[in-house]
Amino acid sequence: MSPGTYQLSESSGRYFERGRVVRLAAPSALSRIVIDVHTHHWSPASGWNVPLAADTTSAQLVFSLGPVHAPPASWFTALAAHAPKAQHVYASGGGQFHAGALTDEVTIVSFLTFSSTRVIPIVLDGVTREANAALGATLGQRLSDVPGLRHVLLFAEDIAFNADAFLDALNPGLPPGVRVSGGLASNGTALTESVVGLNASPERHRLVAIGLAGDNLVVGTGSAGGWDNFGPQRVVTRAGIAAVHELDGERALDVYTRFLGAFASELPGSALLFPLAVRRSREAPVAVRTVVGIDEARGTLFFAGDIPEGSLVRLMRTTPDKLADGAAYPDAVLHNQTMIVTTLAER
Repeated sequence: MSPGTYQLSESSGRYFERGRVVRLAAPSALSRIVIDVHTHHWSPASGWNVPLAADTTSAQLVFSLGPVHAPPASWFTALAAHAPKAQHVYASGGGQFHAGALTDEVTIVSFLTFSSTRVIPIVLDGVTREANAALGATLGQRLSDVPGLRHVLLFAEDIAFNADAFLDALNPGLPPGVRVSGGLASNGTALTESVVGLNASPERHRLVAIGLAGDNLVVGTGSAGGWDNFGPQRVVTRAGIAAVHELDGERALDVYTRFLGAFASELPGSALLFPLAVRRSREAPVAVRTVVGIDEARGTLFFAGDIPEGSLVRLMRTTPDKLADGAAYPDAVLHNQTMIVTTLAER
């Protein structure tokens, strides 16, 4: 293992969420265990897949990814009693892998124990498209004077979250060199509601931020996709907050459904298969924006970020093989690292 990486215990696993890849490392002795990760599965029908490992009682951070109808309050209370030092983040997901199959019923729970990293939890309520800038500024202010802050993990619902407005307001308040990564909660392919929580039952319109601080912590982020453009390029001729109303002067939803063909009858869930490639100008880099909601009456498409008027867009599609290659790429680059892999592509 090369300098600057860390070693995991034999029982370590990976935590799968929805969005990006996060690597946590420390420039210390190669034999030193910086993060110990244990992953367990829980379901209402059968409980835990195996008894919780004894050393998970000292975890400082617990990630749970499960259905939008979360386990009962007593489940969260029991986890808090089992790992009393831990901050417990729950986010509804796009489906979890269990016993080789994709299911919406199982909750995946990962216990993370750090040797020299501090965990700073922050909860913000009132997540709406209109309030995201104010919430971002608030979070930046609360994190601005955290000693040794290295990284911020962010989890929010996807329906009402405008990532552009939030991050534009958050980043100026963060100490130099601090980056942000994380994921958006979901509800499978329903695109109707999603929930996030900290140390209690999750709720809608909530955002959880986890600051990671420590002199030995180095965090890197990376992402890869597997999408190809298709169809003609269109111009956004009317847009709103995280919404596109018209493409080339035509209702955006009408343009979108025309190219979806048979998949149009499966909206809004099928929109996950056809994101937009967005350029704010011809020279600008491409950003991928996924549809998170539609308004049939107004013909509007909603996104988790702004697509300004004048932007150039094309539809995108993929195949299972290309998505698998995209998911494997960060694993190959960050091999032997602990990763948070966030995606809905498994659906």
